[in-house]
Amino acid sequence: MKSKTNQKEAFNIDKYAQWTEQVWFSSENKTPDERDFTIMSLGLAGEVGEVMEILKKWVGDNHFSQNDLIKELGDVGYYWARLCRAFNLDPSQVLQQNQKKIESRKKRGKLRGSGNNR
Repeated sequence: MKSKTNQKEAFNIDKYAQWTEQVWFSSENKTPDERDFTIMSLGLAGEVGEVMEILKKWVGDNHFSQNDLIKELGDVGYYWARLCRAFNLDPSQVLQQNQKKIESRKKRGKLRGSGNNR
């Protein structure tokens, strides 16, 4: 039996994203349509809202549930991964490019500020 550490290391975000294609409720339609994109987008926004509600309760009421946060961040990840796959992107590619962008901003002293091209 694998230890928890090994299980975490073995998790593959690209395989997870492929799995989301199998469980997506519109899976009979292999090519996502406008309805699918709308549901994916609204689903992502809604789940981010639920994460924000957990954080609001933590700040405002001093109430925090790590288990609830894990569940809701997982839902955010699901819709994000679905959107990646709907656009034929591997999540690992998206994250690698984001890491390069953030590292470039750090090197140039541009972590703070606004605009995508800083």
